[in-house]
Amino acid sequence: MKIKKITDQLSVADQITKNNVSDITKAGFKSIICNRPDGEVPGQPAFKDIEQAAIKANLPIRYLPAVSGAVTPKLGQEFGNYGQGFYCANSSQCWL
Repeated sequence: MKIKKITDQLSVADQITKNNVSDITKAGFKSIICNRPDGEVPGQPAFKDIEQAAIKANLPIRYLPAVSGAVTPKLGQEFGNYGQGFYCANSSQCWL
């Protein structure tokens, strides 16, 4: 997992796993936003698995998948309303 700080309130990362959630919590992040659509590539962790680990860690998590070429203004608004930590395939989907 590679975390890149964008601002004091926003960081992005490549694909995380359920095993990364405790490290994310220990690092002081207050929430996770998943921008990566499930099933994008074979073998990628499912959102539900990461979500279960986040719930156990009392870390709020949202699923807001960003599909290349299909990001809408509404989705952009939702990004602004939630969280501070985003993840996707290589953090490029996290940029709006």
